[in-house]
Amino acid sequence: MNIIQVNERSKSYFLIGFFLVMVAGITLVIQSLTLYLNAKAGWWQFPLALLFTLALQVFAVSKSPWQLQAKPWKIAFTIALPLVLTGISLLIAGFFFDVSDDGQEYHQETIIQLAQGWNPYHTVLGENKITFLKDVKDGWDPYKMGIDYRDIYFVWINHYAKGTELIQAAIYATTGYIETGKALNIMLMLGGLFLSLSALLPLLSSVKAWTISLLLMCNPISISQMLTFCVDGALASLLLLLVISIRNALRVKHMLSYALVLMVIILIFGVKFSGVVYAVITIIMIVCWLFLKGELLKHKSLIFTMLLASVLGILAGFNPYITNTLKHGHPFYPLMGKTKVDIVTLNSPPGFSQQSMPRKLFVSLFSHTDNISVSGTPADYPQLKLPLTLKMVDLKSFWRPDVRVAGFGPWFSGIIIIALVMLAIFIARGYRDRRFKDAIFILGTLLLTVAIMPESWWARYIPQLWYIPIFLLVAFELILPAQRKWLKNSLYFALIVNVSFSSIVIIQNAIISTQIKYQLAVLEASKERILIDFHDSPPLRARLREHGIPYNEVAIKTTNGATEIFKRSSSEYYIPKHVSTVQPPLLLRLLTRLHVKLNPIGGLGN
Repeated sequence: MNIIQVNERSKSYFLIGFFLVMVAGITLVIQSLTLYLNAKAGWWQFPLALLFTLALQVFAVSKSPWQLQAKPWKIAFTIALPLVLTGISLLIAGFFFDVSDDGQEYHQETIIQLAQGWNPYHTVLGENKITFLKDVKDGWDPYKMGIDYRDIYFVWINHYAKGTELIQAAIYATTGYIETGKALNIMLMLGGLFLSLSALLPLLSSVKAWTISLLLMCNPISISQMLTFCVDGALASLLLLLVISIRNALRVKHMLSYALVLMVIILIFGVKFSGVVYAVITIIMIVCWLFLKGELLKHKSLIFTMLLASVLGILAGFNPYITNTLKHGHPFYPLMGKTKVDIVTLNSPPGFSQQSMPRKLFVSLFSHTDNISVSGTPADYPQLKLPLTLKMVDLKSFWRPDVRVAGFGPWFSGIIIIALVMLAIFIARGYRDRRFKDAIFILGTLLLTVAIMPESWWARYIPQLWYIPIFLLVAFELILPAQRKWLKNSLYFALIVNVSFSSIVIIQNAIISTQIKYQLAVLEASKERILIDFHDSPPLRARLREHGIPYNEVAIKTTNGATEIFKRSSSEYYIPKHVSTVQPPLLLRLLTRLHVKLNPIGGLGN
């Protein structure tokens, strides 16, 4: 393939990735403006964002020099494919149910409330249920206060960043099916894939560019949370997009490049408090690096864009950043401030609270994958393992979206060791190359964002760690392409195998989702009003409403075998008296014929 064809494909992939990111960003901006005007989420916001983005895409294609000479089908492909991918993302998200704890609790509740008209910029949700806050002190533990957890999570709903929920509420209001909101995760991952391809195709062979781009997209945190409403996976994709978009803007001074940087930073500010810290550190490091290179004025448009994006990110996040500061004295309340909450202690493995941050990080990275927390016994302390080995516990735990120990996968410890060896060789032999310092700067910036996180042992808090060995691999390919090929191939192999474990998440969720669909079909066929206790998962009422199943919420204390739970949730309902015969879905029938034993609470394993 000649250089012209490579550049054409690179620009096409850029525009495809650009579209997927801009749809999300423009939806957030529209939602924020709507809330500022004291209006509410509606069916029209997501389609309007699609139309705006489509118009921008057509404008970009019409103004692109190479596109003017491209064949009509290539132009149509660049415009149509991102629309198709958006539709596919909605279909995939709609097929799977979110079976995570946080996703079925306060994340979905936030989305439901927003879609039903709650305006967080002007109103406190459940204000009468969080009066207990007046009695809390610094370091209060919500799990030890004896308060109904359904009341406690109104604290998270009101005071956490909710950029993803605003976008997902817009999608929900459009489709009428809450699970379609998870399409945001898939769209951001695909955006990362195509923008990575755009950056790598001019530098590497097609096979290597695709391989590395897929590895970047398939961050284990993104994969494990792709089918949930948890936000760490979205942040992982956005941090990848931040690095790629800034790198592109440094090389290509174009309106689209700056627009992408602008929107990525706004989205990062909207996702999570830690995202704000990571983005600010990255911006500061970029400015310092350009200053040291004497290129500040050369890239003044990029610097202005990043600063503008930071301001707009805060404004788009009026709730919580401004409201938290005005009412509680800190933009990151309740995780910081005079009455900050302790959410880490109970989630930490036994003994972790007494250890230093470096030791906790080491133990987590070099142990068997597990989901143990402080509620376990001392015997449950993380078990160190030989790198690149595997036990059944690694596979049983890895499907969860919030794995506490070794959350990047069972082979990530081996990946770290291989990467450290490659780094030593890279420093010893690549320092003469003009690109060496830039590569070290990128790696160092990512490492700094990991180092400043006090609870870096929990993989979902530092999803950017996954990118460090992959970016090192890219630098090695570019600067030392003929050096230690066996070592590079070993890293490729380890990364691919480690990512393959992520498929467990999709397989497990497919089974659980099929079981839930069967439960809903049985309830729907009964034609009865269901008596249900949602316990910690009131958002599951959306499932019943979407399937036209009438229900009454009751308190269930004694079951005597007369109740059933929705798989992988705490919601419990009385089994209907008159249950019609409903044929189980094909997947469940196949598993039965294969004599595969399913867990009573849903899916395979524990």
